[in-house]
Amino acid sequence: GFLDLAMKDYSDEIKFNPDNDEGYLFRGLLNYEQENYVAALSDFEKLIERTPDLENKNLSIVLKVVTKNLIFFEEYINNESFTDIDSLSSYEEKKLKINIQKNIDEISEVIKISKHEFMYFLRGLYYHAASWIPKNNLLALDDLNKAIELDNENEDYLIKRGEIKLELNKNESAMEDFNKAIKINPDSVKAYSNRGQLKKNLKDFKGYLEDQSKKNKLRSIELDSLLD
Repeated sequence: GFLDLAMKDYSDEIKFNPDNDEGYLFRGLLNYEQENYVAALSDFEKLIERTPDLENKNLSIVLKVVTKNLIFFEEYINNESFTDIDSLSSYEEKKLKINIQKNIDEISEVIKISKHEFMYFLRGLYYHAASWIPKNNLLALDDLNKAIELDNENEDYLIKRGEIKLELNKNESAMEDFNKAIKINPDSVKAYSNRGQLKKNLKDFKGYLEDQSKKNKLRSIELDSLLD
């Protein structure tokens, strides 16, 4: 389709003119859009090495860090390492902790270049996962607050902040976040699941069952659409 033709055009441009910085940038962005994160990362790294233009270099650094961390999240979340760190060997656990701290430090440097909401969200996810860091949930909450200040219509940010508030026993405030996420996206399985659990904790069993029912209906619709 159109994206394949565009990808071929940019690749041809780079082949015939290896000094074409825009070719690397736009091919990287296309790869990123198609979730070819490893290929995108390669293009962004080449652009960082090549370009003398500070604005393009800074943009490439931001894109590189976002892409690199999406690869990292995909690998570890799929392996449930964040939620089941106790099952790792001492070597794997040490390696994971070092990598997470390196990623936090790298994102902190990028935030100095670009105070983008997604960078705060990413760092907040790491802090939330890093239970060994003192006051990690408070650090995560601070980053999610900053992300939502910049984009208060993002359901993922609101749900994650609500989850952190739940762990901090900020139930009323967590409920507000889940309610707003559902208002933004009435088909959010995760928002209904979290809100239902909170209602159960608050002994609102009728509300819990209603949210569970809604969650199950939405999940069934998702499964049917995958089977079609």
